[in-house]
Amino acid sequence: MSDAVRDVDRQIARLRALDGVGERAAAAALGPLTGVVRGHLAAGQAPDGTPWPERKAGGRALAKAANAVTLEARGASVVMQLDSVHARHNSWGGIRGGTRRQQLPDTNQVPDAYLEVVDAAVQAELAKTLAGGSP
Repeated sequence: MSDAVRDVDRQIARLRALDGVGERAAAAALGPLTGVVRGHLAAGQAPDGTPWPERKAGGRALAKAANAVTLEARGASVVMQLDSVHARHNSWGGIRGGTRRQQLPDTNQVPDAYLEVVDAAVQAELAKTLAGGSP
């Protein structure tokens, strides 16, 4: 087989490997994204970095929120989920007081810090794939 045919075969294999880039990038982003999300929660911040309101009695609310979130790669997506107690504060304004302390981004409003992590994972996976290192 000639070198030209081998080169074409390698290029075809790289192009076919692009089919799974999204799934591999989501899996690669999972660890770093979990760190960013839990970092915001541990600091008492919304996904965009704005601080949560303090409790009426004083002090920081939802001190264990960082442990209440789980992230999972599902196909080419990363799904974030809160336990039920913390979800009430995120979506419904809490049980008492009606104060929302947002923990997960609203639909279609992904914070820049999250996008940076995902973009880095996609770029790295694309580079690896096009260099012939994946899947």
